[in-house]
Amino acid sequence: MELAEAISSHESNIRYDDIQGVLFKRNGVIIKNKNRALISDLDILALPKREYFGMGKYYGSVNILTGRGCPGKCIYCAAPSMFGSKYRTRSIENVFLEIVLLKVCIGESLTKVDRLYLIGQTNSEQ
Repeated sequence: MELAEAISSHESNIRYDDIQGVLFKRNGVIIKNKNRALISDLDILALPKREYFGMGKYYGSVNILTGRGCPGKCIYCAAPSMFGSKYRTRSIENVFLEIVLLKVCIGESLTKVDRLYLIGQTNSEQ
């Protein structure tokens, strides 16, 4: 978020050192900043601008992530590395809004898939 804010502010010199979670190269050396904190309120994230994705290619099968993170420790899965091991969910209202917007973009057919649906840790049933 900080990187997007810095770019949109049209600053002439962006200080990458101050932006958590960024890797960059300076004088041929790769620098990795401290990881940024996980976003606990997923509703603050913008919904994907699916109109830019060429939705006609999806044939009505679209994934909606209702949460991030995973408490599992499967050796083959990158989810905890990417999203953390604490599972956080979006609100029902936020997920419903995305479903309504998808119906406008692609029509009647919709497939919802949540990685953790089968272990009963989502709010999908609601």
